Amino acid sequence: MSLVDRLFLREAQRGDASGIVEVHEAASPGSGDAALYRQLRGEGDLLHSIVAVEGRNVRGHAAFSRALLAGTPVVVVGPVAVVPDLQRRGIGTAMMEQGISSCRADDEVAIFLLGDPAFYGRLGFSAAVAASFESPYAGPGFQALVLRTELLPACGALEYPAPFASLP
Repeated sequence: MSLVDRLFLREAQRGDASGIVEVHEAASPGSGDAALYRQLRGEGDLLHSIVAVEGRNVRGHAAFSRALLAGTPVVVVGPVAVVPDLQRRGIGTAMMEQGISSCRADDEVAIFLLGDPAFYGRLGFSAAVAASFESPYAGPGFQALVLRTELLPACGALEYPAPFASLP
């Protein structure tokens, strides 16, 4: 049985908050990701907060939040983290797949993120699609996954939830 098979993926629950913060602090100390998660949670911006749990321990987390693209509701991903000793074992992929599936079930229009094109490209994200839109994170890592083409604006600015403005 693989590690991913031993983990339980689910939406975060009230008691998971401290474990989620610990995951972000361990995975990327000093990055501001733990603080970003706290702010997104505190301001009610999280649409989906996917955790990978082993026993009673949170081992990974992926945040999906509401954003606006030229006035159209869309989703942004971040922060995403897996504890260092379990990275590169499929946990991040599994959390992202569950989050994408949840967004599809919610009839979301598109999902945007900033990350490694090689990793997220395997999940269907594209920098070429995202390049049509204005973002403070524009560049090769800025990517989009379109879920409902007929509702996606052709261009416009992506407005992130307010807590993203506090990133270092």
